[in-house]
Amino acid sequence: MEHKFQKMLEGYYNNLDGNEIDPTIKELIKNFNFALSWFKSEGVDDKIFQICFIYKTSVDEFKPKGELAFALTRGLKGKKWLRKQVSITLHMKA
Repeated sequence: MEHKFQKMLEGYYNNLDGNEIDPTIKELIKNFNFALSWFKSEGVDDKIFQICFIYKTSVDEFKPKGELAFALTRGLKGKKWLRKQVSITLHMKA
């Protein structure tokens, strides 16, 4: 799981399986929540708790990007509206 999440964080969307993004995020969140709860109840050293919390926070911050990551990997393939040419005009100010 960590290897897949590392690819997601670093933006290597072309190497991801779009169908694995959401399940990976959900599993990581579940596992980190369990670990944090267990660490707290067992009185595990605060440094270990903080390390786990930092990783959980990075997953939480990435979660909203999951839909975009899915779209960049699998979700947009074959969509008709993508086939239309997009034109952008830039105007330089002097």
